[in-house]
Amino acid sequence: MTPLRVKVYAVGVYVDEKAARSALSGMQYSSVEELERDEKFWSIFSTPRNDVAVGKEGEHRKAFGKTFRLVCIREVAGKHMQNGFDRGLLKRVREADKKMNMPDGKQALKKFNSFFLEKGSMQVGCELLFVCSPNGTVDTWIDGVHYGQVCNDALCWALCDMFLGMKPVSKEIKQQVADGCFSWLQSSS
Repeated sequence: MTPLRVKVYAVGVYVDEKAARSALSGMQYSSVEELERDEKFWSIFSTPRNDVAVGKEGEHRKAFGKTFRLVCIREVAGKHMQNGFDRGLLKRVREADKKMNMPDGKQALKKFNSFFLEKGSMQVGCELLFVCSPNGTVDTWIDGVHYGQVCNDALCWALCDMFLGMKPVSKEIKQQVADGCFSWLQSSS
């Protein structure tokens, strides 16, 4: 039996344009599909901080700020949201620790998830902002209230990878972001 997948939120991704242009300069693609399949592009996109080595080569890359904006499209309990993010992020923070030397992700995820429990029920239209700064921090805002900051490279990377990595939780979200990035790169070349 196939589990029923119910969409809980719509997602938007925003970046610090100047810093993103600098970090992604030189990246050229002939199609959106080519960009979408390029592991290096998404690895650069997901870099959590300027002084951290990432990617298969362990190269140092420029990070840039990015914000994930989620808007609830149906009412959802904080516990349900916590469980969803735990499923999407736990393996990723473990991978970040083992393969990229980004420790303490599990503890960071626990703190991050506590914000959903603190909020409780999220109504239709509830806005969640996850602001990933280029210093490895994630600030969580829910309906305009700052719930806290978690300073952890693994969590910052895992959030990006969950939505935009090679195995995203939603291919549609990644495709839309890839389309936007492709257009943006074309206009800046």
